[in-house]
Amino acid sequence: MAGCTISPLAFTMAMEVIIRASKWVVGGERLQSGQRLPPIRAYMDDMTTLTSTIACTKHLLGKLQANITWARMKFKPSKSRSISIVKGKLVDQRFYIKDTPIPLVSELPVKSLGRWYNASLKDSDQCDQLREETIKGLVSIDKTLLPGKLKLWCLQFGLLPRLMWPLTVYEIPMTKVEKLERTVSSYIKKWLGLPRCLSNIGLYGHGALELPVSSLTEEYKCTKVRLNMTLTESQDGMIQAAAPRLATGRKWMPSEAVQQAKSALRHGDIVGQVQHGRGGFGLGASRPTWHKATSTQRRKLVVSQVRHQEEADRCAKAVSQSKQGQWTSWENLEHRKLTWKDLWEMEGRQISFIIRATYDVLPTPKNLHQWFGEDPSCALCQTPATLRHILTGCKTSLSQGRYTWRHNQVLRQLAITLEGRRTTNNALPPQCLDTQRPPLL
Repeated sequence: MAGCTISPLAFTMAMEVIIRASKWVVGGERLQSGQRLPPIRAYMDDMTTLTSTIACTKHLLGKLQANITWARMKFKPSKSRSISIVKGKLVDQRFYIKDTPIPLVSELPVKSLGRWYNASLKDSDQCDQLREETIKGLVSIDKTLLPGKLKLWCLQFGLLPRLMWPLTVYEIPMTKVEKLERTVSSYIKKWLGLPRCLSNIGLYGHGALELPVSSLTEEYKCTKVRLNMTLTESQDGMIQAAAPRLATGRKWMPSEAVQQAKSALRHGDIVGQVQHGRGGFGLGASRPTWHKATSTQRRKLVVSQVRHQEEADRCAKAVSQSKQGQWTSWENLEHRKLTWKDLWEMEGRQISFIIRATYDVLPTPKNLHQWFGEDPSCALCQTPATLRHILTGCKTSLSQGRYTWRHNQVLRQLAITLEGRRTTNNALPPQCLDTQRPPLL
């Protein structure tokens, strides 16, 4: 049956028969809204039971055991776990399957659908474990003998995707994620040869220079927003009514972000299609409107709006930075986006120079004066040697031809080669021309 597309459907249909034949014996947990949860929930061969009393749990386990035995299958108590909560406190109530005890969660923690459950019933332990795994992965990548850009590729496509699921299922506050991003950013700066003073806007922003690196904070926000819309706008009424409130701390909440994104999208529908640039009407890229979009398209629109808001916050922060945010005041700024193909064709020092030159963190005399108190004057004209002065504004270098020296040297070599070829061709004897006409037919 390996590779068969019908076998999962057949297995799901068989399990559905067992679940429907067992769940009617007891009632599920009743929520404050009046909604009653089903006593049995299953995903393939993983089954979860939730009841309100000990007697109901024993009765439900007995009925499940009878139906599973009738289907010629059996439970494995060693792989199962039980947890009992009475008035908000964990109690050691043990359940049995055919006189075989089911281990308690307090004895053996269990992992279900990528989420660990232990006796503490809190996600604080998982936050610390996630941080340890992240640091361990960064150290493992850093110890390799790969160049910096390949280490960055391993981070983007190897480590970050593994962090997304724990960030989705666990209740991790925003401050913890920002602290984790600062650790990731320190390794990125180390691999690309960037100074520690460089702001994270230079790594994750899409302003003057865009790098193919994802922000952990931005991906965390998009993941939580996507999960919030999946639960609150589910087509299943029971899931929609029992959708929990996602706890992400007091600094940022997914529900508020979703409402703000929806308001911005509805306002965009009222404004209509806005034309940018000199192109005529209708030449811009169109996007689906909010009132006509499907549920999947609405989810994508909200996520894109959250990304747009995150980029707007970065730009607002860059405006307040007098040195690294100078690009916000440049006129006719041409946005440059570096792809992975561009990084493969560049050397490590070239990548570092481009980023440091864009955000003015190169060791110019002016910056060295600010950092270490050295002489800020130019060695040629004795004026303050800023980055702009060194690259394009030194009058002495302009008069001496220093800015065009490299270009002129290339042209000089080309001229020497072409002149040699011309001299060689002119020294050759002239070719004899055949003056006889062909005979007429």
